[in-house]
Amino acid sequence: MRLIITVLFIAFSITSVSYAQTNNLETQVKLAVKAPLIHVEDLKPVHVSKLVTKIQSMITSYGISSVDYINDFMIYPEYEIYDHSEIQTGLGKVHSIEALLTLKVIDIKTMTLFDTMTIELKGEDRGSKDKAITKSISRIKTKSDAVEKFLTSVKMKIISHYQDNCNQIYADAKILLNNGQLEKAIGLLQTVPRNLGGSCYEQIQALQTKAYLIYNDIICEKTIDEAKKAINNKNPDYAIELLNLISTNSSCYSNAKKLLEEIKSSNDKPKKSQIATSKANKRKVQALEKVAKEVLQEEEAAFMCANYNENCN
Repeated sequence: MRLIITVLFIAFSITSVSYAQTNNLETQVKLAVKAPLIHVEDLKPVHVSKLVTKIQSMITSYGISSVDYINDFMIYPEYEIYDHSEIQTGLGKVHSIEALLTLKVIDIKTMTLFDTMTIELKGEDRGSKDKAITKSISRIKTKSDAVEKFLTSVKMKIISHYQDNCNQIYADAKILLNNGQLEKAIGLLQTVPRNLGGSCYEQIQALQTKAYLIYNDIICEKTIDEAKKAINNKNPDYAIELLNLISTNSSCYSNAKKLLEEIKSSNDKPKKSQIATSKANKRKVQALEKVAKEVLQEEEAAFMCANYNENCN
């Protein structure tokens, strides 16, 4: 009997990648692996968990980081059991299975297949079919020439996608930002690899900075509190970096201006610090990623509901 067990995982790519600097690709592409919400016959939660771990290990073995929400691309494995036999031996019955693991990467916006690879698996166990399945999953090689070739191909195609669509992404994000849809604009901008390079990405970065300043005006009271904490911790240079984020149009501007004047009039006048600048830049990256994650998680829920009838709350 031919039994097909399809396990759906979601993965997406969002991160910094330089097309020209191939050696840097290993640390810059990110994919997410997410366990399915559906229940699949003959595949137990423990099997799903082991498959997730194997796929994550496969990804990270080649320098790809994991994230936990869907973006533009989806990678999912289809685990197909095509033979199950029970063999009588002198020591009892042995369950033997043969399976095929197919990994597919798809552009979810166009449902275009980006790349695919298949892995043949076998598992045997005297205890049960479940344990034979577990054995087959445990034998998935996370490192091999075939896996490396597959993941390299995927990464290069993703990079090419963003190179080809960078200008359109910028235009769409600019419209969203001008229409007051700040979170969606940030979510879209954050999909573009950070080190894509070129004049288009310079425009992306400029728009990200503009969006970040608008975001800071919205959370200006929190920014003021962070600045006060920095002052109390004898980090006036970082406090200045924070206060300079607050625009003249912000409701917190008068408070920010007052704090800046207090810092500048103090006896211990701060000097511009590279550490403070780096810390402020890190804060910017984290803030934008946080907003983008929230937006993309909402979009993921809508996608899963529309396409797989899951998360339809």
